[in-house]
Amino acid sequence: MSLDETVRVVEWNDQADWPLCPSIGRSGLTFEVGPCPWGCLEPELFQQSRRLVMALLDYVEKHNSLVASGSPTRQEVSMKVFRSIGVSIDYPRAGEDPVGHVHPALQGQDFRELQEGDPIFMTFDGEEMTFDRKAHKVPEKYERVYALFVNEAAYYEKKVALMLMSCGEATFSKLAS
Repeated sequence: MSLDETVRVVEWNDQADWPLCPSIGRSGLTFEVGPCPWGCLEPELFQQSRRLVMALLDYVEKHNSLVASGSPTRQEVSMKVFRSIGVSIDYPRAGEDPVGHVHPALQGQDFRELQEGDPIFMTFDGEEMTFDRKAHKVPEKYERVYALFVNEAAYYEKKVALMLMSCGEATFSKLAS
């Protein structure tokens, strides 16, 4: 059972020169909750974030107490982890000017698997543009890819309409209670 079934784990540390807090510190962590418009407080997202932070602090305290006791035991746990594949996709453009937007079927669908031919953009004239593994330079070793940060306002100026992720099981060692 999970504290929050909507939580997804994303691992960034395999990316070279990724200057974000989770990759700089030995045990960095970021809670990414959203989407939430800049400068707004979304009550549900605030409460979710608070519950997660409090649970994390409880875990850290329990972890430290077990370590201080001198005889902590470890157990392995597995979970689904998303990892960046180093591919981002820009909005459709004519030169520097955008000529389309994220397709309505993809909007709000972070962590959705993308398959060949899925609509990902729509031009301002209403023409659908589809996902094409070759055109979007998806390395062949990734059989399945997932969309993340779909239409995220913070990435618009960086010309990123969405990032592509892989997903797999990861095993971690944690202190047993």
